[in-house]
Amino acid sequence: MKLTWRRARELLDYEPATGFLRWKVNKGSTARKGGIVGSPHCQGYLQCGVDEQKYLVHRLIWFWMTGEWPQEIDHRNRVKTDNRWKNLRSTDHFINCQNSNMRVDSVSGFKGVSRKRSRWRARIRRNGRDWALGSFATREEAAAAYAEAAR
Repeated sequence: MKLTWRRARELLDYEPATGFLRWKVNKGSTARKGGIVGSPHCQGYLQCGVDEQKYLVHRLIWFWMTGEWPQEIDHRNRVKTDNRWKNLRSTDHFINCQNSNMRVDSVSGFKGVSRKRSRWRARIRRNGRDWALGSFATREEAAAAYAEAAR
């Protein structure tokens, strides 16, 4: 059974300023009234179980606040556990990817910049396609080209 907005409001309480979602009722041995909802998810978000269904806490918060399930939720400051209302926004996949962190294996130290032989190239992804932004002598020049295209 899909969670209804009324049921979510019956079981949960949300504090927009802190980002904490709390239980309104005792649920089993781990969920206590007043306790903070959520445990770590493998991708760094918080997750929880409500009525035998798993949910990402930030998506559940959006539903609790608006009554609508979001397409995607973006954490504006990129901190996956910061669920304050001002840090969450409903968005599409493209915008969410634009706000993603740089790859951990980045050689350049800049998002969208990679090395090709003795030069640095900038690339950006738009509408499902990769776009080449040019080849540059320095990684800073390539990063500037990426930043301009992202704007």
